[in-house]
Amino acid sequence: MDVTKDESPPSVIAVSHHGTDDVQGASGGSETGETPQDLHRDPSGASRFSVSHSGESRENSETGNKRDLSVCSKWKVTERLNEKILASRKPSLLAPIAKWIWTLLLGLLLLACLSASKLSVVGLAERLNNSTRGAISASTRDGRIEAIRVFLMIAMILLVPYCFNLLRALFLASFRKDMPWPSSRSLIIGVAVAVMEAFGLCLFALKVLVKHKGYLAILLMNAVFVVPFLVNTVFYAANRRQHRRGKWIFDHVLGGIFQMTGFGLVVFLVSEQDSGDIWHVLVALVCLTVAWVPHIQQLTVHPTRRPDETSDGTANGIEDTETSVAGGDGQSTNPTPKVVIATWKMAIISNFVKVVSVLIFSYILFYIDGNVYTTDTSKEFLEAWRFIVNSDFNYFLTNIITVLVGYFLSVLACQTGLQKWAFAVPICLTGPLFLVVMLVKDWCTFVMPFSPGACVDDYSKVLAMIAATACFFLAHLLSAALPIFRSKSTILQKESSIFWLPSYNGVLLEQWLMLNMQTRPPDQLRPGPHRSHTKSQVYICTTMYRENEVEMRQLLQSINQINLARADNDKFFESHVLFDSGIQKKTISEFPLQLLTLIEEILGILTDNCTKVETPYGMKLSWNLPQPSSKVRPMTFNIHLKDGRKVRNKKRWSQIMYMSYVVDFLMTSNDEDCYILTTDADVKFTPDSVEALLDLMTRDRSVGAVCARTHPIGSGPLVWYQVFEYAIGHWFQKAAEHVLGSVLCAPGCFSVYRCVALKEILTVYSTNVEHAFDFLTKDMGEDRWLCTLMVQSGWRIEYCAAAENSTHCPSEFEEFYKQRRRWIASTIGNLMLLIKQCRIIRLFNYRVSLLYIAYQIVLLFSTLIGPSTVILIVSGGLWFAWGVGTWVSGFLQLSLCASFIFICLYTSDKTQILTAKLLTVMYAMVMTALVVGATIQIADNFNQLKLDDGTGFQVSTENLFASDNGSGIPHSVKSFLGSSPSVSPTTIYLSSIASVFIIAALLHPREFLCLLYGICYLLCLPSSYLLLMIYSMCNITDRSWGTREKKTYGEDQGKPGYKRLQKIMEIICFCCVKRPTPADKSLVIEVPPFDKWASSEDLKPGSSSERRSVDDDDDDDDGDVYIPIPVEEWLPPELREHGSLFRQHGFHTTLFISGMTESELDDIGIKGKGPRQNLLQMIESLPAFEIDYKVPSSVIEWLETIGLSEYEQNFKRNNIKKTKDLSLLKSFRRKEIEKELKITMTGHIKRLIYAIQKLRQPTKAEKKAAEMKALVDRSPTCLLRNSNIAEYDFWQRLIDECLEPDSKAFGIEAELKARLGELRNTWLMILVVSNLLWLILIITLATKPQLTVLGTSPLVLSLLLIFGTLLGIQFLAMLVHRLSTLVHFMARAPFKCGAPMNISWSFEGQRCCHDHETQDDVEAIRTIRNDEANIHESRRRQLIRNSSSSGSISETAPLISHSQERELKTPPFL
Repeated sequence: MDVTKDESPPSVIAVSHHGTDDVQGASGGSETGETPQDLHRDPSGASRFSVSHSGESRENSETGNKRDLSVCSKWKVTERLNEKILASRKPSLLAPIAKWIWTLLLGLLLLACLSASKLSVVGLAERLNNSTRGAISASTRDGRIEAIRVFLMIAMILLVPYCFNLLRALFLASFRKDMPWPSSRSLIIGVAVAVMEAFGLCLFALKVLVKHKGYLAILLMNAVFVVPFLVNTVFYAANRRQHRRGKWIFDHVLGGIFQMTGFGLVVFLVSEQDSGDIWHVLVALVCLTVAWVPHIQQLTVHPTRRPDETSDGTANGIEDTETSVAGGDGQSTNPTPKVVIATWKMAIISNFVKVVSVLIFSYILFYIDGNVYTTDTSKEFLEAWRFIVNSDFNYFLTNIITVLVGYFLSVLACQTGLQKWAFAVPICLTGPLFLVVMLVKDWCTFVMPFSPGACVDDYSKVLAMIAATACFFLAHLLSAALPIFRSKSTILQKESSIFWLPSYNGVLLEQWLMLNMQTRPPDQLRPGPHRSHTKSQVYICTTMYRENEVEMRQLLQSINQINLARADNDKFFESHVLFDSGIQKKTISEFPLQLLTLIEEILGILTDNCTKVETPYGMKLSWNLPQPSSKVRPMTFNIHLKDGRKVRNKKRWSQIMYMSYVVDFLMTSNDEDCYILTTDADVKFTPDSVEALLDLMTRDRSVGAVCARTHPIGSGPLVWYQVFEYAIGHWFQKAAEHVLGSVLCAPGCFSVYRCVALKEILTVYSTNVEHAFDFLTKDMGEDRWLCTLMVQSGWRIEYCAAAENSTHCPSEFEEFYKQRRRWIASTIGNLMLLIKQCRIIRLFNYRVSLLYIAYQIVLLFSTLIGPSTVILIVSGGLWFAWGVGTWVSGFLQLSLCASFIFICLYTSDKTQILTAKLLTVMYAMVMTALVVGATIQIADNFNQLKLDDGTGFQVSTENLFASDNGSGIPHSVKSFLGSSPSVSPTTIYLSSIASVFIIAALLHPREFLCLLYGICYLLCLPSSYLLLMIYSMCNITDRSWGTREKKTYGEDQGKPGYKRLQKIMEIICFCCVKRPTPADKSLVIEVPPFDKWASSEDLKPGSSSERRSVDDDDDDDDGDVYIPIPVEEWLPPELREHGSLFRQHGFHTTLFISGMTESELDDIGIKGKGPRQNLLQMIESLPAFEIDYKVPSSVIEWLETIGLSEYEQNFKRNNIKKTKDLSLLKSFRRKEIEKELKITMTGHIKRLIYAIQKLRQPTKAEKKAAEMKALVDRSPTCLLRNSNIAEYDFWQRLIDECLEPDSKAFGIEAELKARLGELRNTWLMILVVSNLLWLILIITLATKPQLTVLGTSPLVLSLLLIFGTLLGIQFLAMLVHRLSTLVHFMARAPFKCGAPMNISWSFEGQRCCHDHETQDDVEAIRTIRNDEANIHESRRRQLIRNSSSSGSISETAPLISHSQERELKTPPFL
């Protein structure tokens, strides 16, 4: 084999533990004198090799002449597609503009809230001053009541924030066992600080603010910073060696000087004012300044255990993380792990102490120290609670709202990384701005028209006021704002990481926010930043089966975009595609060949330049994708072809294969930045979506998976239905689960999973199906069960609306119903499992709250009564539209449901689908009439409101079955409101649903057009909630996948329903029925697998009765000539008595026996169940017969190929002598074949019909697939056990553990099928009985007009309330999730145009350079290889039978071992 330079990417010989392929060119490069840098000399940036065989050159002169033709040139779109994709990934100008608008909006809103809160509290203090003086001087009862009322408002301003904070802390932390309680020392300090803060605030609000002018009160508020700024100055001076920049210390010293100067000026102004009791000012300031020192606040949150310990009952020690993200404005690039501190538990204690303290101190300061107490104080106090909507109440309400909004705006600004401009700047500007307003008389009276006494009326001390304001402003800038500007801000932090104590107050909000913010450098409680994610590993894993070319192309284009996005960085990506039934007997099947025809065009790699390795599960084909820079390691693309004889098929086992391969072999044991990006084979995604998913994943280590927004693509009414269904499912259901606790299903079509989380659950996920319920949860919906296991283990699953993907959805009715058959059963099964084990789950996962469980129970209940709800809706529609009696329509629908249940239980699947189609069309017509009728009724309802005729109009469910009064019109019950008209609850409910959908669409502007498809969704509603539910329950026993199943061909696709009914009647009337001959029975023609050839040894009974070991199979040299075996030789001795039956029906050799089904064995006369099962097992081991699409050169050649040469004369007698005469066969049916060609045996007819279907010119894609097959077959094949013994052992152990195919002879299929039947009957009975009981209950109550509330029966009203509450919860959750999505986008957006996004994981990360390390890495790798070869030499001698095999890839240089490769942190690449 000659190694030459070529335009193809490097051949990947084997895969190391880090997933980077070990190229044989590494050692070969030194032998030819090439350095690692020489391997990247070509423009694509990847090493280029090709295998040249003697006499076979892919670029010969003839091909070169063809390429000169225009028809053979490359299309411009294909040639420049990658260039356009790279250009399209340039940063958008919209993001920076939106970021600046967001910053300005947040800053202005926060400034407005802070100013309004100050205005309101100063205004109330002025009002209390006036009321108190008036009450004391006049000693009037009204004056005292007014004073008490204002006092209550100020007390409520102090009390409401603490009560709200207490309730919030109880809700978030009371049941969180992973959150520690504070230590004894922290508890004592926290209680003392809480008491001091409560006393200081009460004294400041009830005494200082009341007795001093408004402008002076503002200056006194800023004096709170004195002690904290001095402590910070001392702290920085004492630790100056830790700070490289001396000007930081200078800034703090200068800030402290300005603060003391301003404080002195304030003391001077206070002393000049004759207010008396100056001790109030000093004591209040001392209490607040000491309590709010950040260092003291930090001491209150020390936990009872060390930060590195975990508490009992946590999710396996999972810790939340806060991520600092790098941006172009100097933001941090490292994620900071969340420190286990007692923030929220301390918040419970602190706020409780503050609530009690405020109640005590406010009473003492107002009554005892205020000279307002009288003998009638209790009566006056109660009367004062009758608040009057006046200026005082407006002040009070303004303060309550603005402090709450201002606090959460501050949290929002910090979460989006806007601490500088939207947090620090507004806080610094609040005091000076408000004082300017106080100084200007006109402005002051405009903003405070009811408290003119707060304005400045004496301008003699105006210079002192301005000087004090300037000093405080400069002090805040130097000591508070500048540290925030100089620090590396973080984004998407949690509230507990932003403030030491997540709380706020209503008097000194901005002072509390500034001092409570965590700006202190990291210490023992704030450990250093977590390692960056530049070395994270992402494995793109895809399962494939029978996808078409368009779907495969879509996936490859997405993978290519990921590869192009890595052009300027060193992000580690690998792609693994696992093909079910991808290979058999070393022959690649049809659909993998279809994929191979696309990779050269899309990925830019040559198909025959792959590394082909035989593995214990089948075969692996690997390539290194081209890179534009030699400094970036190539991305590896791997295709794993599964052999159904060696490993289990189906998606779940493919998932187990790649999950175990990554977490047990490729991933190191301590690697937490390893992720699996799961995709379907027809999905389309972008690098931006991958960034968004990984951004959420990397910032919180308690998140086990993140899913994206999926958009269905296709055409037709069913696709339109699914577009709307997917939209509302993500808008409401996914968002509600995300907000309330955890998403329950991260679809495998496009989601990111954390490898550490997968490693914990693989032991359960890989278990076999042993019970009927296991089949529903494990095999019917593997993605949902995987997520259920993750939630049970304590992991959280999130939904990221910023990440989007598109996937092909079923466009045919049959495929859609079969897909939903699996989904419905899986959803119900997993919900039942979650509810059943909720107590155990809550021990491991604190996010699974009682509210979350209640929400899931309501969802399950609504799903269960869905059919009866549809029946009621349709009955109402028929009444409103056509006047059909509700009893009649209800009875007709129940009869239809019963008939459909019978059809689903006793007829073929084809009959079931056909019936469902007819019923769907019928119900769509009824729903059209229902929409029109309901619209008219709702319009009439609102028109009656205008008429005010005193009657209440009802569009409610009880009208559907109300009793007649002789005229056929249902009873209507007048509204309990008397003569005023009312709107029925149903009208309100329907209007609310429409409004919610419209608002949701407006909040998703790019998806607003999805509302147009809601019409199709509405028309198909009965089919989805009634017919589909029945179909799913009745077909629980169906173990087929439903979608992408193998198609059948022939006159009869399967036995129709009437055949089954005929068979039942034949059994009943056996003596009156004439038995048909076997030749008259229907024929089922199935397209066998693509695999064609096998050796004659494989066809013998001894070799086919049991599955051979992998070692024996690897060394087989399968022949290329198919040698059929006579049936008598093929059958074992105990079954040879059936040989005559095979021969009578044309199955005389294994050429015709291959692909026979159980029904065909029964048709030829083999009635015993035991013999049939044994024969089926033997037939499965036979190589399937397959011919290519082509037109043969002669009739004789064609007959010899299909094994029917004995009928040559029959063809000649019908003038079928030449190739062109074969076209006549296209019109032949079974009847013509028997009559004209005299072929009567079933096996021969079956073979001829199949061959006729293949009788045509091959398409361009089929020709290309044949070429690809030839190219791959010519590529050298390597044995994995020779090239990488560690990987070979891994696969062998995994197969032995859980992937070995089950034996049908000794399996539990029959028992499982029986159990599934019992489970089907149970579930169907529960569904029928529960819906009948619900219908009877509603009908009975609807006929009792005296039992009404709001014109509706209590049961119907409660039902509307339940569904309305469910919709309301989902709507609120959608709003919260929309806000979080907006925050996520704004946090990621940069300030500068062209700057990268501010996220924790990005393709725009700094590129790792390997130029200086490549040669050293190569030498180290060579040394490790030599050592590994010596260590495993003895083991290799035992495993390798032919040590001199020319097909061995790395016979002298095995791959890096598992243990040694972990020490080599960066995987080698060439």
